[in-house]
Amino acid sequence: MNITHVMAQTMYTQDMYMLINTCFDGREHKFCTGHAKRKNSLAPIGLSQSEGNAEVINPKNFFKYIKNLNECDAIILHGLFNFKHFIFISRKKEWLAKTCWVIWGGDIYRHNEKTNRWGVKLTEYLKQKYASQIGYVATLVDKDLPLARQWYHVTGKHFSLSYPLPIQRPGVMQKLTEKGNKKDGRNKTVKVMLGNSATVTNCHIEALEELKSFADEDLKLYIPLTYGFKGFEEYREKVIQTAVGIFGKDKVVPIIESMDGETYSDFISEMDIGIFFNDRQQAMGNIAIALASGVKIYIRNDTTMWENYEGRGFQVENAFNLSKETFETFRTYIPDVKKKNMALIRKYTDINLIRDKWKLLFLVMTSDRNKKEQ
Repeated sequence: MNITHVMAQTMYTQDMYMLINTCFDGREHKFCTGHAKRKNSLAPIGLSQSEGNAEVINPKNFFKYIKNLNECDAIILHGLFNFKHFIFISRKKEWLAKTCWVIWGGDIYRHNEKTNRWGVKLTEYLKQKYASQIGYVATLVDKDLPLARQWYHVTGKHFSLSYPLPIQRPGVMQKLTEKGNKKDGRNKTVKVMLGNSATVTNCHIEALEELKSFADEDLKLYIPLTYGFKGFEEYREKVIQTAVGIFGKDKVVPIIESMDGETYSDFISEMDIGIFFNDRQQAMGNIAIALASGVKIYIRNDTTMWENYEGRGFQVENAFNLSKETFETFRTYIPDVKKKNMALIRKYTDINLIRDKWKLLFLVMTSDRNKKEQ
């Protein structure tokens, strides 16, 4: 078995690397990823490779990178946001046939994005032309599959996957659960987390409008704005100015410095309410950490995420109803609902369940490859 993971530096990369090396034979896997661009985003990968762990290949080592794509049994494309990798993978039909596109959400919803950026346009062109030749497709939310088939004519074998998160690290889930159990809604100042990034799909401005009736109430608004697509700084400033204009400077806490996974989990665990007004599947890692920490969650009911959580038995609130609520109903998280949501997220983020999903994908892809070679 020789599997290549093509993966950018994200909040998932470090834990995915750890999953491969703890639950699989790391010698059978390679990670093609560059150096960390944001502080603390991926320190262990480049610095602490040891014998038996998956090799990390920097794509700038071009000849080694291409040689590896050619020789491996399977290519796992973790999200398809950038043409730089796909432009090579799409050059050979046999490479496309042994590739699994793991859809993250933003990589398909860009179909609806109007942009003049040539890099995005080129990526979309390549997806439209070659996605139908990709042998395998995986989704984090099954409702994204029909959209991928409609917009990009995806035909590959389908798998449902989940990514490991910092909450699976030793002791983290226990700590989050203990914090969640202690929350009783009696805090005087309600801590509210709004969104997960400085991307327009967070729809921060619309969410702030929904919340403005609570401007005089005792709350504090924490807004993670550490990253986004190219040029996100202008959008970040607009969000901050709008929030301060409605709630005042003392009630708004913009988060603009990156944190490592466990520190960010601790930050989320301190919240009372999480509002994710995102207009597409996004921020599910953040939501998982929040649910585990006893945080009351609001999301829009017109997204595939809503169907995903409802279908699994979670009770989340419709963000479109925020402007209709009183502050008392807003801040109240019914104990039985909180307990149920915390139990469900522990079930669905169980590391063994996540491992088995990836194991099935690896086995099917390598088995198919072996049959073709016989």
